[in-house]
Amino acid sequence: MRIKRNVALLAVGATALLGLAACSSGDTGGNGGTGGGDEGGTTTELAVVGWGGGYSEATQQYLLDPFADESGIEVFMEDAPGKQIQGLQQQAETGDQLWDFLDTIPADQALYGYEEGLIAELPDDVRSELESVLQPGAVLDYGFTSASLGVVIVCNKELVDKCPQNAAEFFDTQAFPGARALPAEALESLTFANIAAGMPLDEVATSPIDFDTALEKIDGIRDDVTVFWEGGDMLVNTLKNEEAAIALAWSGRAAGLISEGLDLEIVWQDGMLSPGVFAVAENSPNKDAAFDLMVHIAKNAEGLAGFAEQMNYGVSNQAALDLIPAEISENLVNSHLDTVTPFNVEWYSQNQGDIEDRWREVVSG
Repeated sequence: MRIKRNVALLAVGATALLGLAACSSGDTGGNGGTGGGDEGGTTTELAVVGWGGGYSEATQQYLLDPFADESGIEVFMEDAPGKQIQGLQQQAETGDQLWDFLDTIPADQALYGYEEGLIAELPDDVRSELESVLQPGAVLDYGFTSASLGVVIVCNKELVDKCPQNAAEFFDTQAFPGARALPAEALESLTFANIAAGMPLDEVATSPIDFDTALEKIDGIRDDVTVFWEGGDMLVNTLKNEEAAIALAWSGRAAGLISEGLDLEIVWQDGMLSPGVFAVAENSPNKDAAFDLMVHIAKNAEGLAGFAEQMNYGVSNQAALDLIPAEISENLVNSHLDTVTPFNVEWYSQNQGDIEDRWREVVSG
């Protein structure tokens, strides 16, 4: 395994995914690339910012190392879970560009970063290569979706007599007692609360978040919320350490814990589809090589399948999905697209500042 560098968290404060159900066509081989590196092939290393822990280790092993072996370019990871966009903003302000490539940041953050000029637009030749191997709807103007998961209800069956089977029941602490955990991510928690308050699933992707309605639902169970978790490792620790019995959680991390022997129940009803997006930093001095990496990842069906098996996250290369055993596939969001809904990432991107300011008060309170 190649170099992995950790950095301190920086202090600076998708509807298209429904195409996952369709099959793609074209070349699905493991070779990628759009030509040589930057400045005549002089790129010697790429910095990828990721999520840390086992997630970054799987990314390095299955997606980055194969590209490095083929290209001769050293690819290392820096960890800034949940702080990728803030980091790019800080680097743009200081002129000290540290990162070249973003590892599957949430769809709302990717769109926001693109609109703010922090994430690069796909060149036409890169878009064409991506579309040749990925499922319809997976290729965006600024990258492609992968590592998709469901934001779902998860219960520790050793700590509860019965598990809530929908969003409304999650907020019913009398009928379904047990300590709760919610994401510190505003989009996830607020959207889920809106669903619990009666927003139809088929309207979620096109409706604005009603903050006051969502806050009323969350306030109603505030005494039972023991953790607002941030990042997959914190979620895993929350569940393993029994800090919460019932959580709104990432399906991939929950499925991973089940494979380790934790007695969890995953409820897909009223779940939310959360795709990650591979993207290239707009100010990267190594853009050509970074886009080469993006294409290589998209075409590496075996690597994507290995990553999906290791992390229980869905991918958008059909050839990769075909390689995944059925017992793994059943816990991937790809198998539950009929019971999950995309977020309204466009609205959230436009209103993120106001929402986040109000949400921080909720989490810190």
